[in-house]
Amino acid sequence: MKNLFWAVLFSTLSFSNVWASKIHKAHVHGVAELSMAYEGKLISFNFEGSADGILGFEHAPKTDKQKKAVEELQGLWASKIQDFLLLTPFEDCKMKDGKLALEVDGKHAEVKAVGTMECEKPIKGRKAQLRFRSKFPHVETLNFKLLREDGTIINKKIKKKSEKFEL
Repeated sequence: MKNLFWAVLFSTLSFSNVWASKIHKAHVHGVAELSMAYEGKLISFNFEGSADGILGFEHAPKTDKQKKAVEELQGLWASKIQDFLLLTPFEDCKMKDGKLALEVDGKHAEVKAVGTMECEKPIKGRKAQLRFRSKFPHVETLNFKLLREDGTIINKKIKKKSEKFEL
């Protein structure tokens, strides 16, 4: 089951390989994508969004302030993804691995990230709240996908500042 679960996750929900792919889809300002999948006590994330909506600029960081913003975002993603996403209740979870990159291509830049958290308690049945848009108000739409361990998929376009859902 576990091998099938992860194969399905990465073949159907993955938006792009953060570091290997140079195939670009349409670059849309104000839109970000988040996919999550869980099984047992593990939950994985894949995130992609316009750097303008996430960082406030869309180019390689030039100033010290911009460089610091990228470093802080990378640190937050790598250590406390739940704070990056303003996702609750995941206080019992710790990041196992997390990578965030700023990918610049000409006049466009994307924030792309992947990560996995391991929790002390099972994830199934948790009532979660995603407040991503509160932290990143320039992201007008968050395309959200959730793959539950039973194989059901939730697919939503979130335009509100907060969204509740059951895992």
